[in-house]
Order: sequence, then C-alpha cells, then structure tokens
Amino acid sequence: FSEGTCRPIHDYACPCAVDEDEDNRDALSAVIAQYNAEFAELATNYSNVRDDFAVVFQPFTVGTDIPLGDDGKADLSYLAPDCFHFSGKAHAAAAVALWNNMFEAHDDKSDSWVPGENAKCPSADEPYLRTGNN
Repeated sequence: FSEGTCRPIHDYACPCAVDEDEDNRDALSAVIAQYNAEFAELATNYSNVRDDFAVVFQPFTVGTDIPLGDDGKADLSYLAPDCFHFSGKAHAAAAVALWNNMFEAHDDKSDSWVPGENAKCPSADEPYLRTGNN
C-alpha cells in the first residue's frame, strides 16, 4: 500500500488528523494530550492503594510519531494494511518500548520509542517492574 491508498482512508476515517488546517491538527493534538493526562491521573489515583498492587501509566507512546522513511514521509511499513493500526513491525517496536518503560523509574520513563532500540534487562539490584513504590 502507499500514501495514495492511505490518504483516502485517513480522509474518510479520521479527517481531523490529516486536515491541512494547522489549527484543526493542533486541536486534535490538544485532545490527545488531555487524553494522555487523564490516563496518567487515573494511574496516579490507584498507584499506591495497596502494597501488592499498582497501576502505572506507561507513557512510551506520548511523544512517538510514525518513523519517517528516506524520503522524509511517514514510513507506511509501520502501518497495517488498513492504514490506521500498527503493523507487526510497529507492534514489535512498541512492545520493546513498553517493556523498557516497565523497568524505568516512575519519574524517569521514556515518552517515545524509536525503531531498533534494545530491550532493557532488569538489574540485579532492581529485578522487578517499577512502580511509584519502588
């Protein structure tokens, strides 16, 4: 598939995301930022309720954009054939980023992923998933 295939799908399914009007795209970005902030707040509200359970917001997608190809345009190989969802390639990169987020300190989590980053291993000193409690 190509931009010629994806553009009509995006125009139909999510016109605000591909709108040429910068104000409309900025408004969508603001809604996305508010959505992420609400998720982070929800996690915070339940992060320290019990000693044996925690809810942790993993922000690895907050600052992520679809990677660009050599031509400077979105690399469509990160999108599924429906031009909207992640492809297997993007799921693999996102899975590594999620894994890494789970081992990062609560106040030092990455907010984006890049293709090809290596998975982090838990250390001998901290062999657990990180929460606000540890």
